Amino acid sequence: MKTRQSAIRTGRNIGAILGGVAFLAVGLVPTFYFASMGSVALMAYIVGPLEPTVLVRMLIVAATAAGLLLAGTFFIIAGALIGVALAHVSEALSPASEKGEAKSSSSAT
Repeated sequence: MKTRQSAIRTGRNIGAILGGVAFLAVGLVPTFYFASMGSVALMAYIVGPLEPTVLVRMLIVAATAAGLLLAGTFFIIAGALIGVALAHVSEALSPASEKGEAKSSSSAT
């Protein structure tokens, strides 16, 4: 049972790390671009014609940061889910003799 839990935990951690790296590699620049463009469009819809005031700039920066955080969170969670799924698949495909050895050693303790 411990080996199964450690395999799932390891898969989750590796998947989360790879998800974060994937976000930094391919998701950071497009997310920054689309989040800032979306926040400007949202502010223009709410406020009307945008004047370069401090409040408008702060709201645009806050909305862009929120978009970046949400996209990064999505990449990390998706990577962790893929890692857990691959851990389950690798456990299911492992030979039956290893499963029997793990069960007999866990029942002996």
